[in-house]
Amino acid sequence: MLMDRKFQRVMLSYVSNEQNLKIVMNLMLADSHAFQVEAFHLFKIFVVNPQKPLRIQQILVKNKDRLVALLQTLHARSNDANFSADQQKVIGRLLDMQPPQTFPRCKPLGETPSSVSGQIPAHCQ
Repeated sequence: MLMDRKFQRVMLSYVSNEQNLKIVMNLMLADSHAFQVEAFHLFKIFVVNPQKPLRIQQILVKNKDRLVALLQTLHARSNDANFSADQQKVIGRLLDMQPPQTFPRCKPLGETPSSVSGQIPAHCQ
């Protein structure tokens, strides 16, 4: 349902929530193979989202080694022809992830920034 274009706003909202990511990551550890595979299909949306919130990026980068190891152990049943391709794509994206750049907090209005150039950083404007 989340992959249907009619529900794109819902999907984007879902994959922007760190609690949802944590739940899906825990479901991939379930004893049930069916839960693991279905959780993977949700998880891949978090990974391939090009506009991941900072916190989602941090969680994925922090856990990427364990996630890759887990994903390499997942195997789909014969009824999911695209599973292996999706699995390799997600693993590749995880391996390519770098810690997100964080910017220093901006000073409240009226205070001068502490940068060497004296210019206001673009992210503070």
